[in-house]
Amino acid sequence: MVRSLSKIIVGVVLLLALMIYATTDANYPLGVWTRKADFAGTARQYAVSFAIPPYGYIGLGADSAGMPTDFWRYRPDSDRWDTIQRFPIAGRVSAVSFSYGTNAYVASGTDGVSVNDGINYSVFQYSSTMNIWMQLNDLPGWIGARTEGVGLTLGHTGYLATGNGGAYLNFNDLSKVNLTTGLWDSLHRMDYFNNINPSMARFAACGFAIDHYLYVGTGLNDSAYFNDFWQYDTISDTWTQIANFGGTARFGAVGFTLCNYGYVGLGQDANLIYRQDFWLYDPSQNVWNFCHHFPGTGRKFAVAYSDGNAAYVGTGEDEWGRTKDFYKFTCDSVAGVVDMDKISCSLSVFPNPNNGIFEVNYDLNGEGKYELVISDINGKLIDVYPLNSSKNRMKIDESKLGNGLYLYYLRNNGKIVKNGRFSIIK
Repeated sequence: MVRSLSKIIVGVVLLLALMIYATTDANYPLGVWTRKADFAGTARQYAVSFAIPPYGYIGLGADSAGMPTDFWRYRPDSDRWDTIQRFPIAGRVSAVSFSYGTNAYVASGTDGVSVNDGINYSVFQYSSTMNIWMQLNDLPGWIGARTEGVGLTLGHTGYLATGNGGAYLNFNDLSKVNLTTGLWDSLHRMDYFNNINPSMARFAACGFAIDHYLYVGTGLNDSAYFNDFWQYDTISDTWTQIANFGGTARFGAVGFTLCNYGYVGLGQDANLIYRQDFWLYDPSQNVWNFCHHFPGTGRKFAVAYSDGNAAYVGTGEDEWGRTKDFYKFTCDSVAGVVDMDKISCSLSVFPNPNNGIFEVNYDLNGEGKYELVISDINGKLIDVYPLNSSKNRMKIDESKLGNGLYLYYLRNNGKIVKNGRFSIIK
């Protein structure tokens, strides 16, 4: 009787969770990853990147020899890397960047030379038209030099949030710089951190910007890993906590904006797992949806940038060491928000919930190489099933899986065209 009651309770909880997830189901541009030419510099982590369309730029960081000062420009039209002028002073790791017009800016980070644990106050501007670096005024002393902060840009304004100031000094502040005048201002701290638990400042967080909002979340504060996310309204100067990040709490992740959605992925979680999952944030619904596995290895301290047409992710540290592979991510115009509804294929799971043994009923109604992909709710890949006929009912045995929520999606020639969720209750 007790065992039966416990099974009923588990079933009710999972059904409720499934109902909650079902209410957020929507057709999102889950995207397509394409491997591009490897980064032309040395394999590295803690690098910095920025976009001055149509080009992207990556440099600095830490490689096997130390802290390089080289910078490279990526040309998406020819899938080629060119060198640009080297950074003019000592190399640095975990800096932040901003970009506006034909210029980019690199600030803060650790150079191993400066006082205060090597954390640097200097700010440099790169002119893409002249291919030169120019030193600007240092960060004001009241901001606090830091490393592993979050740098975001909206229009002609750059924003610097969170970070580590050496030893056990972590920040929960936000400052902005006018990229046309170089003047800095202090803004409101994250209200939750400031009013409820000031010790929850963090470093190695990530973020993205949409419309007139900044989004900052995840990160680490010594032994505390975070998966919370916060929205900053640049007009009202206010912070609001939004839905928690959909994946595991982590640090060293990357974020970018594309197709008016935010994307966050990679990083390392509290179980010391190098993550591969990427999640999409829909600001209109305040929901996170798992969208894709990164095609490279799981990693932390990679770089990511968006040029408005596509996003690019590369470098970082995986379980074998530093990396230099490089990938392009597009929202997938073939299976995007509008076009996904026009795809005539169908796939359903029955029964749902189930005990791990279920049937998949599908009608592909088209050409191409289709696969059924199953992952856990955190995006960890479980199985891939080739679909060799255009229409069929196939029995799936995943009885090895435990109770919980799982994701399935239909993939055609590498593009996700349908997705859904199911639960297992035993």
